[in-house]
Amino acid sequence: MTINIAITGASGFCGSAILEKCQNAKHNILSLQRRAEQNQPVCSVHFDLSRASELKVESLRDIDVVVHAAAVAHNKSKNKNEIFRLNEEATKILFNKCLEAGVKKFIFLSTVGVYGEHSCDRVITINDRENPISRYAHSKYNCEKHLLYHSKTGSIDVSILRLPLTYGRNAPGKFGLLSRLAKTSLPLPFAGTSNTRSMIAVDTVANLALQICEGKIPARGIELIVDSRTYSTRELVESIRLKQGAQKKLFYVPKSLMRFALTAIGHAAAYEQLYEDLEFESTIDVNATGCVDANTAPADYT
Repeated sequence: MTINIAITGASGFCGSAILEKCQNAKHNILSLQRRAEQNQPVCSVHFDLSRASELKVESLRDIDVVVHAAAVAHNKSKNKNEIFRLNEEATKILFNKCLEAGVKKFIFLSTVGVYGEHSCDRVITINDRENPISRYAHSKYNCEKHLLYHSKTGSIDVSILRLPLTYGRNAPGKFGLLSRLAKTSLPLPFAGTSNTRSMIAVDTVANLALQICEGKIPARGIELIVDSRTYSTRELVESIRLKQGAQKKLFYVPKSLMRFALTAIGHAAAYEQLYEDLEFESTIDVNATGCVDANTAPADYT
């Protein structure tokens, strides 16, 4: 059955992947976007996080599902109030317009940052207590609470996808930085690194969002979504370099020395992300649900 799906952030990293999957499934797509694009293959309506109130409810009248992928995440120049306004307030406005328009389902991309951990010596589950630290994670967590509270009326189903580090071609953020670093010829100090980090492929996120849109996976509130396996920094760098036909060029430095050096220059969080564990337990088996495409290992996107 063809359904009507509106997507915010459809030109962004996750949003564009979701749009492509929905298009391939022959659904009707409405892109809620800041800028008009020439020769765009889908219908679009102007939507800007900074002016969310300007979106007309009539634009959503015939929409079955809204996928809210637009957010401000990797722009450190935004001040605290701006982060909350663009992420939190805009989401609340959009959701309220969906309620008024009679939208049946709302899918919201959130973050594992709501747990407030850069590293952890145990596996984090959906039942762990939230403790957001960054402005971005705080804004996402506040959105989650708003969506869950107002979805209790039963008039709209809500699915909140808490995502870990998401990898894919031209990924922003930490994976993008690590991928670019791996593509250099620089020797890197990861030879002894055997940490375990949860991640997810952007195409897996897109397939999952599509299945929730179609009702194959129910919208049941908060989901914690990760790949079925973990990755180490050493493995990521090695696999990317091997894919490029380059030498590994890794050398060993004791973790204690790297911790001291990175902490001394104000990058303690970077040490944790590169050398320590951060593993999550997924609430959905992405393999069993058929959400994992072939050739979606991190190195396949480089």
